[in-house]
Amino acid sequence: MVMTDPVADFLTRVRNGNMVMHETV
Repeated sequence: MVMTDPVADFLTRVRNGNMVMHETV
C-alpha cells in the first residue's frame, strides 16, 4: 500500500467510509 499516493489514500478512505457506512446502516 502506498501511503504517499494521495489517490490511493483517497480511494482507501472512501472504501473504508463506505464499509463503515454500510455496517452502521
